[in-house]
Amino acid sequence: MTDVKLVQKGNPSLVYMILGLLYISDSHAYDLLKRLKDTFHQIWRPSQSQLYVVLSKLEKNQYISSTVIIQDNRPPKKHFTITEKGKESFLRWLESPTIRVKDMGSDFMAKLFFLSKISPNSMGCFMEKQATHLNISLERILSIKGKSGDLFNKLVLSSKIHLITSWIEWINKIKMELPQIIYESNPT
Repeated sequence: MTDVKLVQKGNPSLVYMILGLLYISDSHAYDLLKRLKDTFHQIWRPSQSQLYVVLSKLEKNQYISSTVIIQDNRPPKKHFTITEKGKESFLRWLESPTIRVKDMGSDFMAKLFFLSKISPNSMGCFMEKQATHLNISLERILSIKGKSGDLFNKLVLSSKIHLITSWIEWINKIKMELPQIIYESNPT
């Protein structure tokens, strides 16, 4: 579940990627942009202007707060902190399955990143919840596939079925490998 007023056109997860990084640690804008690029470069490449627009919107809606830091011989900079309202919104998003299949590559993968940092042992349950949601979507599409008469709609439905099935198969594969992946990622 997302807070509608926060979601931007283009990438609904960008807001939550920012909130998530601030949930992990406070940051100023330049460092936040670097962390976004370093962490999510495979799924999203935000620009500096996008970041500032989202930060402004988040601050205006009290999901984050900022403190101006005065620097010698340099312009002042804002240091951003997530608020309780921002934490609640981020955690609601983090715990909810990705609704639109087209957002799986960014939204779902961003959620897996944050779960891996915040609560790795809950990743399996979250993946199960996502697979359940995808199976429901697949059943719905399969129920209308035979009713679609024209070629184009059949092709579109076929591509959706293939995409959803691929995600379900990948999730099931990773769920089986997850204990080993977690173990190898956090050797003690």
